Amino acid sequence: MKLILSIFSGIDLLGKAFSANGFCVVKADDINLDGGDIRKFKAVLNKFDGVVGGPPCQDFSRLNRNPKGYSMEMLNEYIRIVGEASHTWFLCENDV
Repeated sequence: MKLILSIFSGIDLLGKAFSANGFCVVKADDINLDGGDIRKFKAVLNKFDGVVGGPPCQDFSRLNRNPKGYSMEMLNEYIRIVGEASHTWFLCENDV
């Protein structure tokens, strides 16, 4: 079975689609209800076949082409985790 890391998952529709197609999905939100923070998350090297997620993207919309602040910080966290995971592939979703 393929193991997928889903970060910035929210209600995780992307992860649910992968799960429905036979993947095992592990979730890591940007801020968890239990106090977890994506900035402290460390991916386990060579354990995930892929990384999926959609970091906050409000600053990247057509109406606001000035990436900064939280959105830019979270995009950098996405890039960091993708690099740490040493995965086979990744998918970065932007819903704007």
